Amino acid sequence: MRLRSFSLPVEHFSASSLGTAIICPEKWRRRYLLHERERTHVGAFVGIVDHATHAENFQQKIESGEDLELPWMQGKYRARWATQREKEEPVWDGEAPDDMLARGLLMVEAYHTLISPSVHPLKVEERFEETLPGVPRPLIGYMDVVQSDVITERKTSKRRESKPKADWRFQARVYQMVADLPTEWHVVTTQATPQLVTPETEPALYQEKGNPDTVLLLIQQTARRLNDLYERYGAEGTWPLEGIFHTWACNYCGYKETGCPAWVVGQ
Repeated sequence: MRLRSFSLPVEHFSASSLGTAIICPEKWRRRYLLHERERTHVGAFVGIVDHATHAENFQQKIESGEDLELPWMQGKYRARWATQREKEEPVWDGEAPDDMLARGLLMVEAYHTLISPSVHPLKVEERFEETLPGVPRPLIGYMDVVQSDVITERKTSKRRESKPKADWRFQARVYQMVADLPTEWHVVTTQATPQLVTPETEPALYQEKGNPDTVLLLIQQTARRLNDLYERYGAEGTWPLEGIFHTWACNYCGYKETGCPAWVVGQ
């Protein structure tokens, strides 16, 4: 499959950017064409800090074979929390920052104590760059943890998740196409008493490898549609406001405070 012409001014695609395009083209335009800063809400903020803390542990575990001590992990979490707040103060959504920090430390303790010992990483934040047929830009991504028999993706969530969200599944399909491995999700909730959810308790959080040809077709179609939208509306025109049809996309969008038309319509 070849595109007749491709004028979209982006250097590469990623699973997250393509997923955003599928859910809401207008959000994709704002983030990837206009490069507008998106406000970080508390849930995403906690996820960033949590992700970086555990990634550092798993990275050193490749060589040491052992997890770091819990006090070190909690200290690292506090340090990353402070550094992230210096970069950008998140939208707290009515939550008290000190309470959320305390919850985050409990999340670290729960996951590091009960789940981390069973994780045996071969690669952490594994970068890939693939040139795909019919896709005029490279596909770049980072896989959380690659084990010998599975890709492990860690997620934080406001509530218990018994099955992967649609964008998680799409991201997993892309990674599976590259790594030729199935995917599992480890979910840690941000509740006052954190819950840990893995395939052991929720089998739906394990996904066998999909058909790579189908994944490639979806990527090709999404790239072609983005190019068509750019040729029709340009970078400055409003793109389709499809996020309003999604269950939660508008509510958790970082552009709702900046007057996004989809947010106004969605009310």
